[in-house]
Amino acid sequence: MSQFDPFAGGAPDDVVQGVYTYLSSLPDVVSLLGTSDSGMPFLYNGKIYHSMAGTSSCAVVVIDSGGWAAPNTSNTAEFPRIGIEVWSDPPRDANGIVTEPTEARTRAKAVYQVFNKYLHVPYSTILNFGGVLAFGSIRLGEPSWMQDPDKDQVGKLTTFYGISMIQGSS
Repeated sequence: MSQFDPFAGGAPDDVVQGVYTYLSSLPDVVSLLGTSDSGMPFLYNGKIYHSMAGTSSCAVVVIDSGGWAAPNTSNTAEFPRIGIEVWSDPPRDANGIVTEPTEARTRAKAVYQVFNKYLHVPYSTILNFGGVLAFGSIRLGEPSWMQDPDKDQVGKLTTFYGISMIQGSS
């Protein structure tokens, strides 16, 4: 019996798990993220498992966001929607005081630019997201940014993607 991995989560044939696995295999994505004391990158499936305040770095969370298109009657295609959250902590001084609050958005946008080139691929043949096969993946809109100016000033940039796949491949 395999042990539950809180950083991976989900079943190995789930589209969210597949995208998590795929992103974790990309050095240019992982290199932009913060790491835990044990060296694990801040890349999560389902929810964030680490407080970002005080890290002055970024984390990525792959989430299930329902569907993006209605099923049709002529085939078994499925259309799951996934969300990518980029959590970003602004730079802080030695006392933990934020020094450049707008830098959190700049960092999150830089992480978005990298993973977007792997997930927004509207004109492809077959995509392999960590063992989950898809025949399309499109960004469903521009990223949205939220940052709480009163609390820890950690921000979150969220982007949604529509995945097109055949039933049974997830």
